Amino acid sequence: MGKNLAMTAADLFGLNIQANPKYGSEKKGQPTTFYATLAEEPLRLNCELMHVNAVLAPDPNVFRHSNPLAGMEDGGVFIMQSDLSEEEFWNSIPGTAQRALKSKGIKVYLLDAFKIASEEASDPALRYRMQGAAFMGAFFHVSPLVHRYGLEEGKLFDGIRVQLKKKFGHLGERVVEDNVRVIRRGFDEIRELDVEHLSSEKSEAGSVPQMPDALDGTGWRDGIGNPGRFWEQVCHLYQTGDDGIADPFAAISAIPAATSTIRDMTDVRFEIPEFIAEK
Repeated sequence: MGKNLAMTAADLFGLNIQANPKYGSEKKGQPTTFYATLAEEPLRLNCELMHVNAVLAPDPNVFRHSNPLAGMEDGGVFIMQSDLSEEEFWNSIPGTAQRALKSKGIKVYLLDAFKIASEEASDPALRYRMQGAAFMGAFFHVSPLVHRYGLEEGKLFDGIRVQLKKKFGHLGERVVEDNVRVIRRGFDEIRELDVEHLSSEKSEAGSVPQMPDALDGTGWRDGIGNPGRFWEQVCHLYQTGDDGIADPFAAISAIPAATSTIRDMTDVRFEIPEFIAEK
């Protein structure tokens, strides 16, 4: 989605672009940050973006494992995946995020792109990929680019179709039109959140990560296999959102047993399997 968005903007508006994903150590099935810079002047910097004007968050659980508002400029645009009502969404995000959105005057938009993709995808396996296409449509709806360059809506979608043919044309016209339809719905179905009329939480209680019983190191020998040491040097830092020091265990390709007890992946999943005990 990020690549298609950047290349479409380059074609339509003659902009210089720089776009790249940032992968962590765990790639498959994990949220990925994608950076894109669109500018009229040549781009000479090549680095992660620390100051951004727009953030698109297709992950509905993003506030549970990261801060998507980090580095956002005042008056920026924040678009997030959500099937909740405005009030339900507002109450679901942390008080710190509520206050940041209000104090910075950030415009907040909600889009149920996953629903759009589920309804439009000919293959259920394509839902996640096509969700990004809906966000692309949402971006062009709220971005000032279309108005700044005086581009009519019809020409915008003509340009989007041309870009999609370059990417998906070899898969057939149906694939191209499916994506155009999803982008169109993302463009039309985005909803703006009236942040000014919503109250923010004054404070919220924090919590200190607790070492799981399975990692209790009191009965273990000292050394690389001690899970208590692993918790203190690696797990606790990740749980508090701080990458901390370089992981000494990674340097020697060693890891204690039972460490999966601290890595709950449900926060980064759209769908959680149901365990049916009798089967």
